[in-house]
Amino acid sequence: MQKNLFEQSTLRMSVLFFLYFFCATPSISQPHFQFFLGNNKPISQIGFVYGEKLGINPNNGNNGNGNNGSRDPYIVNHDIQLGMQAFKNFKVNRINFNYGATVAIGSSSIFFKDGIGIFVEPISVDSLNLEFEPEVTLDYSVLDNIIFFGGISQSLVWTNDNFELGSWKIKEKLNFKEIYHNAGIKYEAVKNRFLIEAKLYRNNDSEFFSLRLLVPVQGK
Repeated sequence: MQKNLFEQSTLRMSVLFFLYFFCATPSISQPHFQFFLGNNKPISQIGFVYGEKLGINPNNGNNGNGNNGSRDPYIVNHDIQLGMQAFKNFKVNRINFNYGATVAIGSSSIFFKDGIGIFVEPISVDSLNLEFEPEVTLDYSVLDNIIFFGGISQSLVWTNDNFELGSWKIKEKLNFKEIYHNAGIKYEAVKNRFLIEAKLYRNNDSEFFSLRLLVPVQGK
C-alpha cells in the first residue's frame, strides 16, 4: 500500500514538474511537437524486471546489453512504439538546451525459449506498455542536417502483459520508473519533415538502443 502511494506521488510530482516548466515558465521559445515511430524502448527494462522477479541470472545476458553474456535468455519477436514528444528550447551559440516530455504506447512479444526459473517449457509474453518520460538534453549541430545530443531522463512505465506457459495463461502488470543517461545522433533526412534518431540509453542495470523516425508538427 505504501509502495503504491509512493509511486502515485512520484508520478504526480513528475507530471506537475513537467507542466510547470513546460507551461508556466516564461516563453523562452514556442513549444515544439513531433510524432515518432520506433522500437519499443521500455521492453529491455521490462525483460530485465521479469528476469529478476522470476529467477533469471543477470549474468546470462539480457536483450539490451550484449556485453553480459554469450546469448540472450529471451527473444523479442515484434517490437514497436508510437508516441509524441513535446519540448521547449533555448540556444547558446550553437548549443541547444531542450526540456520536455514524451508520451508513448509500445507493444512487444517476448519468447523465453528455455523457460524461466523453475519453468522449463518455452514461455511467450505479449506486452503492451505506456511510457511517460520527462527529459532534459543538450544538442549541437555539426552540420546543417546532423545533430549530436546527450541528456538525462526519467522513464515511468506501466505494462499489461499476457504470459503463455503451455496451456496456462497468466495476466501480469508492472509499474516501474528508471533514470537513464542517454546520447545519440539525429539526421535530418528531409528538411523540416523527417528526422532519423539513434539513441543509446544507460543506467546501472542495462544498456540499450532506440531507433526512431521523427515527424515534426509544423506550427502555423
